[in-house]
Amino acid sequence: MSRLTRAGQQPAETAEALKPRGQAEWPAVVGSSTSARRLIMNYEIEITRRNVTPAKFFAEIRFACKKKGIDFCLDLSQFMSPIQPGNYRYFVQDGKKICYNGEWRYECPAEDAPCQSEVCRDLPYDCQTYVLNFDGSCYNEICEFTFDDEKRGTGYYYQMNRDAE
Repeated sequence: MSRLTRAGQQPAETAEALKPRGQAEWPAVVGSSTSARRLIMNYEIEITRRNVTPAKFFAEIRFACKKKGIDFCLDLSQFMSPIQPGNYRYFVQDGKKICYNGEWRYECPAEDAPCQSEVCRDLPYDCQTYVLNFDGSCYNEICEFTFDDEKRGTGYYYQMNRDAE
């Protein structure tokens, strides 16, 4: 199982580290033998808040995620001012990996593509991590904040995880 991490974070190495915080047990397991077992990790959360500061918005996201047993790893300072801003995405089509990096588009062989599709956007007050694996499993996390005045604005957060069917 691969897991994307943000700058400064270490990838999770153990099953215990991958378990969402606050969740007592893993979700349902499919298969009878140990080698055939796979975890079912399907969930979704969507939050919109108006007339809040970014700090208040992040506090509300943390609370809602903790309540559902979902991990929330975004850092407010990184969200407001990314260390390395970027906007990169690709998808695999007809044996080619079609990539977009900012305004640039290029193609390369699909053999080196770890996923069917991936989006990594890390801009001030706007980030997304999207991964669609070849087996159909998918992870998507979006966090956006738009200011209405100097301190307050509207925040949107979405996170979903879907295992392969």
